[in-house]
Amino acid sequence: MDKFKASVQVEKEHYDSVLGSYVHLYNQVSDVIELVKKHKMIEPKILIIGVGDNLLKITLKNKFGFVIKTMDIDSNLKSLVQ
Repeated sequence: MDKFKASVQVEKEHYDSVLGSYVHLYNQVSDVIELVKKHKMIEPKILIIGVGDNLLKITLKNKFGFVIKTMDIDSNLKSLVQ
């Protein structure tokens, strides 16, 4: 069996599109809030896989007070777990 070899999928500059980032952010935050309400989570703990531009992490942590952990194979994106 071959081992999985992780590699960086896109360069950091890929996340520089401001409009695209906010559209994705809106959709992701809406989905998370919907799931939190649906499952009646009192203290949601969120794992974000694929850090991206960090907007999701910043928004969920600072605006909604969620506990956030991040994971990414790209060490340049400074996730908490590699």
